[in-house]
Amino acid sequence: MKSSRFNFGRALSLLCAIFFVSFSFISCQQEEDTEYVYEYVIVNPYTDSEDYDKLNGNTWLSSSNDYYDFNNDTVYYYDGGYGYDWSGKVAGIRDNYIYFKYVSVGSGLEDSSLEGKYNAINFKDLTNSTVSMGTASNYTNKRKACTDTLEEAVKEFTLANGYWSYWGDYEVNNQ
Repeated sequence: MKSSRFNFGRALSLLCAIFFVSFSFISCQQEEDTEYVYEYVIVNPYTDSEDYDKLNGNTWLSSSNDYYDFNNDTVYYYDGGYGYDWSGKVAGIRDNYIYFKYVSVGSGLEDSSLEGKYNAINFKDLTNSTVSMGTASNYTNKRKACTDTLEEAVKEFTLANGYWSYWGDYEVNNQ
C-alpha cells in the first residue's frame, strides 16, 4: 500500500506542477507582433527648394494688381486693396506646395483666429519671370480655411481635395 500511495502522491505532485506551469503560461500574455503604420509627411525647408529659390526675393504681380512677395521665410499676399491680404511664415515646401503659418491677416478677413494657423499656396508653370499661383481657400464653406498643424495642412490642402480650381498668373515685378 505504501508504494501505491507513493505513486499516487508523486502523480498528484506532477499533476499540480503541470497545472501550475500551464496556468503560468496561460496567465502571461504573450506579446503579439503588431505592425504599426505611420504616415510620414516630409516637408522640406524653403532653403532646400530650387523652386523657392526662384520665387524668393521677388514680388510676383498679377494684372489684377494683387501680388505675392517672398522674402526668405516670409510670404506676404496683397489682394489689390480689398483687405484680404495676409502675411505668413514659410513652414516648408513639398512638391508644388508652399506651406505657411499666418502671422497677420487683413481687415477684410475679419478673422484673427487665422493667425497662428496653417495654409498653403500651390504654384505651377514656374519660370524665372512668370508663375501661376493661388492660396487654398474655402470659397464654398465646405472646405477648411486653415489647419492647426503643418501635418494637417499637408494632408488637407491638396489638388485632390479640391482646393484649387483657379491660379492667378503672376510676373516678377522689377520696379
